Amino acid sequence: MSDSIGACKDCGGQISKRAEKCPHCGAPAKRKTSGFTWFVAIFVALPVLSLMISGENKTSSTFPDNKPTNGATETDPVEQKAELNRLKAEVECSQAIERSAVRKHEWTDGILHPKFSREGQTKDGDLILQGDRFMAQNGFGAMTNQVYTCIVDPSTQAVVKLHFEDGKL
Repeated sequence: MSDSIGACKDCGGQISKRAEKCPHCGAPAKRKTSGFTWFVAIFVALPVLSLMISGENKTSSTFPDNKPTNGATETDPVEQKAELNRLKAEVECSQAIERSAVRKHEWTDGILHPKFSREGQTKDGDLILQGDRFMAQNGFGAMTNQVYTCIVDPSTQAVVKLHFEDGKL
């Protein structure tokens, strides 16, 4: 038999590997799964499966008695408030940075590169956020990387100071 001809699984007659059904008995031809199909299945299914498995251990639900399940520890309310303040400050700073851009601009942040890569606090308790994932068009039309520093008052969520300069951190 040549490479393009195989045997029918039902009647044993010769059948082309490209045929949809056997010319002798009419049984549907069984085709092998292509290498590309296996490649896609493995490289799509495995990451999804691993996310599902790893997600099971990280989730926790809190019942009315405030006892977390799945072995998780309780989160300190002060830490929760600080995290919420930081997230609100990031939104306010992002909006202020975009409003400050005179010409075309774009963010270059992503999963591995957040908008604000450095943070701190002033002596007065204001939140300092700094990053370099913003590009703005200069007077010559070229896009330049910008380093930005944003200071936010956590009690009012107002941007106190915003500073830009060309470069990278």
